[in-house]
Amino acid sequence: MSSAPVFECEAAVFGKGVGESILVKLSINEWMIVDSCMDGNNQPAALSFLKSNGIDVETDVKLIMISHFHDDHIRGLSETIEQCKSAIVVISAALNTNEFEKYINALSINGQEMAKTKEINKIMALLPSLDAEDRIKYAKRDCLLYRSGSNIEVHALSPCDRDITKSKLDFVNSLKVASNSREVASAAGRLVNPNHYCIVTRIMSPTSQNNEILLGADLETSKQEGWEAVCEAVNSPKNKKTGLFKLPHHGSKTGYHARTWDELIKLNPVSVLTTYDNSSLPRCDMINIYKNLSSTVYCASKPKDLIETQKDKGKFAEALDITKKMGSTVKAIHNNSQYGYIYFNKCLTNQMTAETFLAATIL
Repeated sequence: MSSAPVFECEAAVFGKGVGESILVKLSINEWMIVDSCMDGNNQPAALSFLKSNGIDVETDVKLIMISHFHDDHIRGLSETIEQCKSAIVVISAALNTNEFEKYINALSINGQEMAKTKEINKIMALLPSLDAEDRIKYAKRDCLLYRSGSNIEVHALSPCDRDITKSKLDFVNSLKVASNSREVASAAGRLVNPNHYCIVTRIMSPTSQNNEILLGADLETSKQEGWEAVCEAVNSPKNKKTGLFKLPHHGSKTGYHARTWDELIKLNPVSVLTTYDNSSLPRCDMINIYKNLSSTVYCASKPKDLIETQKDKGKFAEALDITKKMGSTVKAIHNNSQYGYIYFNKCLTNQMTAETFLAATIL
């Protein structure tokens, strides 16, 4: 008797220069949203995409994951949670502490920092009602987060126990230093790197031997922690099934881990990332490394290192001036929009396809 066909899975990666969100279709009427950013109309990208495609977000979004609490990963998440009334909300176990709540409160004291914590405060205000509805799950290494009706599984590969313990100490120490500082929020913010407590996610099907998805969030390399601990996870794809890799930390050096590529990633996978323009990530040196490791590297928007130079911009302005002086009616359009996305089909097979939209590009 033949087995039932494997649901091939679909995924989209959204970015806006500063911002990242991921959408995964786990079954016919089951979707997962990882993090949030705003689209070109200043709406939560994944939410807007689903609605525009006729998806009932109230019933069909089953899982919302907050990989970590950096501002570029959470914009619009409170609205997303409120509208997706059937979704389980997943938060890193490293952030399920009183110390973390006090840390966020300390950051919020400073008006300058308030913009960075406003969204997470909104999310935290939703937690009591979510808890009452049994809609919160705390992720840690080797935790099964969800199994869809099509037998697709979502596993957390981080944070490890060591990272969870360390997070409590980090938050406590940051507040001790902050209590002796006039700049409370700045002192607290300098001591804790939330990237260490990210949720790395493995999406796979036990019935498929062809391909998997690995979402790297912003996890960084660290001895006995971070990516090193992911490689030690019982549920990590050690037989190198990962063929679609969402590169960690916007393609930065801090997210590159040779052992991960050697042990968990297929040869010549498809890689995808978003930019972080505030720090000019990814940079050309790492772009070249990832291109050499991958069959294709997709990016939701063009990295700043590859965008035209100021000299080129000056030439563009000069050309416009010349056409005006000539009395030409021709209008030149200089597209500065950084919002784009990549849509992947058949993600759990060797026949995966991808299409870029708006500012998204192949590097």
